Amino acid sequence: MINRTLANELADIAVRQIRAGNRFAHKRKEQIKKSEEMYLNEVPPDIPGRFNPAVPVMGGFIDTLKAQLNRPVRINFDKQEQADLKKSQKVQSMWERDSSRNGWRMKDLDGKHGAGFAGFAAFYIGAQGGEEEKYRSIFYYIDHHHFYCQPRKGYDLETHRYLGEMEVWRSKSELQEGVDSGIYDKKNF
Repeated sequence: MINRTLANELADIAVRQIRAGNRFAHKRKEQIKKSEEMYLNEVPPDIPGRFNPAVPVMGGFIDTLKAQLNRPVRINFDKQEQADLKKSQKVQSMWERDSSRNGWRMKDLDGKHGAGFAGFAAFYIGAQGGEEEKYRSIFYYIDHHHFYCQPRKGYDLETHRYLGEMEVWRSKSELQEGVDSGIYDKKNF
C-alpha cells in the first residue's frame, strides 16, 4: 500500500493539474454547451414582439453524423510468421468475444455522439484479472464533461503529460474489492 504522505502529494498534484486544465478549457466548454443546447432544441428567451421558433438543425446534423459513422470497429489480428498463427487466432477470437459480449458497439456510438459536440471522443480500455481471477476486459466512453488533459497541448493526446477522468463512480462492492486488494486505504472507507 502507498504511504499517506506520498498519496497526499500525488492528490495535490492532481488537483493542481485539474484546476489548470479547467482554467483554460472554460471557453471551449461554453461552446460545447451551446451545441448541446441546440441539439436539445433549447431556445433562448425571445425578444418581446418577436417569434422565436426552435429549428432542429443541430439534432439533424448529429443524427446524420451518427448514421454515417454507425459501423462497428473491426480489428483483424493477423499472423506475422507461421509460428504466430495460433496466437493471432486466439487474440482475434478474444477480441470478437469481448466486443460483442460487453456491448462495445453501443459504447462506440456513445463516443461518436459526444464527438459530434466536443470534436473528440475519449475511451478507456483495459483488462482486469489475475492468476485466481478470470480475465475480463474493460471498455467505456469517457464523457467530455468528465475528461481533462494538459492545457494548450493540442489535439494529439499521446503528447500530453497528463490526462484523466473526473467524477468516477464506484459501487460499494467495487470499493470493498479495492480495500481488500490494497488499492484503497481502509481508513477512508
